[in-house]
Amino acid sequence: DPGIDLLMKAGRVHFAFKCTHRASSTALLGAIRQLQAYRAGSEHVVGVVVVPFMGEVGKQLCREAGVSWLDLSGNAGITAPGLRVKMEGRPNIHTHPGRPQNLFSPVSSRLARLFLTHPQRGFTQAEIGAETDLHRGSVSRAVGAYEQAGLVAREGSGRGSRLRLVDYGLLLEAWRASYDFNAHSRMPGVVPARSGAELLRTISLRLEAAEIPYAATGLAAAWLLQPFAIFRLVSVYVAQRPPADALEQMGFHESERGANLWLIEPNDESVFADAKQTDGIWHVSALQAYLDLKDHPERADEAAAELKRRWLNPEATSGPREAL
Repeated sequence: DPGIDLLMKAGRVHFAFKCTHRASSTALLGAIRQLQAYRAGSEHVVGVVVVPFMGEVGKQLCREAGVSWLDLSGNAGITAPGLRVKMEGRPNIHTHPGRPQNLFSPVSSRLARLFLTHPQRGFTQAEIGAETDLHRGSVSRAVGAYEQAGLVAREGSGRGSRLRLVDYGLLLEAWRASYDFNAHSRMPGVVPARSGAELLRTISLRLEAAEIPYAATGLAAAWLLQPFAIFRLVSVYVAQRPPADALEQMGFHESERGANLWLIEPNDESVFADAKQTDGIWHVSALQAYLDLKDHPERADEAAAELKRRWLNPEATSGPREAL
């Protein structure tokens, strides 16, 4: 099989190895998908991803996919019938000078947002710059990295060439795997309220009165997009930190313990992209809510799965609903 690099038989068990020279979430997810396709329908095939060095995010991706792994620095996590191999703690002996480009930095992730929001469209680099508000140099570097990672493909040549998304599901999950909600500035606090829905309504009114642009995210946004379950924690992006008098009118008491409200100053204003109103309350897009739910408590995983099923289904020919 052209997607497999090495096959090894041990008794009744077949080990299928897929190697990738990068341990980025994008490369790992691509390798995992090829292994899953190869072993489909066979209980005797154990898939193993091989990388120079496996990080914690990569280990988690392999665990979630039920795929084994080993790295060329001497670490491994292999599970097969009658076999368990666990070797960890050995340092990365394949480091290279320089810092690898982050495909999902605040700047580069604007490309991910653009292609996931318009999965059927092709874009010239000039159009990407106009849509993402990035200057030409940033677009060129980000596009080159996305092409090298196999996330987008170029049609045609010259200035008129267009870039198209290769695999919607791969880009979505690679971004989520790399996404760090804690990179935003979060102010936790407690506000008296009988329910999360009541608190959400109160906060939205107070922020509008203070003329502070906002958008609910996380569980609150998921509830607005598609009522899923009651929630306690309300998380809201704000364009700026509310002044003291606005916080006082909210009844806000800053505290991590028992917090039922997170006021979040984003590290990139693009989190507000495609924000909409539902029942008079501003909220982020389904895509942004799905990303943010990764690091939320309560029933965040279930809410994320439901959002993905309804609005971010990679099997849908039209992609996510842009009406959000």
